[in-house]
Amino acid sequence: MPGLTAARLDPRGASELDALAALALKNAQSQAEAFTTRLQQALEAAVDNAPDIEQQEASRHAAAALRKKPREYQRLLASSLQEGLRQAVGALVDSGVSPLERGAMDLSAATFEAMQDKVLLENLAGAIDKGNATSLDALGLRVGVLLGREHGTAANPFRAATFLSAALGAWQRFDFDAAASRAVLRQFRPEVFLQLDVLLQSLNQLVAVSVPQDTGALQESSPKPAPRRRRGVSMLGRLQQWLAPRVPSHSKTQRGQGIHPALLDYLTDLQKLPVT
Repeated sequence: MPGLTAARLDPRGASELDALAALALKNAQSQAEAFTTRLQQALEAAVDNAPDIEQQEASRHAAAALRKKPREYQRLLASSLQEGLRQAVGALVDSGVSPLERGAMDLSAATFEAMQDKVLLENLAGAIDKGNATSLDALGLRVGVLLGREHGTAANPFRAATFLSAALGAWQRFDFDAAASRAVLRQFRPEVFLQLDVLLQSLNQLVAVSVPQDTGALQESSPKPAPRRRRGVSMLGRLQQWLAPRVPSHSKTQRGQGIHPALLDYLTDLQKLPVT
């Protein structure tokens, strides 16, 4: 069975985007426990600082739920992130526009509360993206090179809105209280949320594309231009090395080994998910 994006694009570019998504997911999962701890602490602090009783109770409820089952939220977060990244990458490959950008102004069927949440999420995403502008712009240009298109930050599948929407969606499956969900969303501030600066830097380091010399914007927005691709070394190969545990240089197990289980599981799951 072909991969999610393999039939829609140059197979190399599609596979490399899937590899970037796999690394983004792995990086986010490695941060999940620390993020959950920060979120619980922020919710507990919000109980004392809430402007009214309703927000106070919502924060208390959310903090208690997270304190009781942190692993469950982390499990749902991983699942939601995988699906969110799959959709963002797939939509970009199909049309060149991220699903978040395509539906950014579609508020016709939304309730007032849903509109408030959307505006809050977009404001939080903007604040996180602004703090990571250098890495985000460089990655957007590199993604454009992979696709053979010109793309800006708005179409970048790895911008903050993708991760924020996934984290909120995971919470809404974790706890069905709407007020608590809004209290959690308010705490997805840059200092509390997943540290996307680290994640974006790892993605930029992985992308191995040849960048034209006249692409000045990329050189200006990134301290280190993307290294040229070495013959015979694909991004999937580099990701395989990245994910694999360190093996002594004298060991023969690295030679001829198959795809690392973490990458294989991710790509297998991508194939099982329905195309939307």
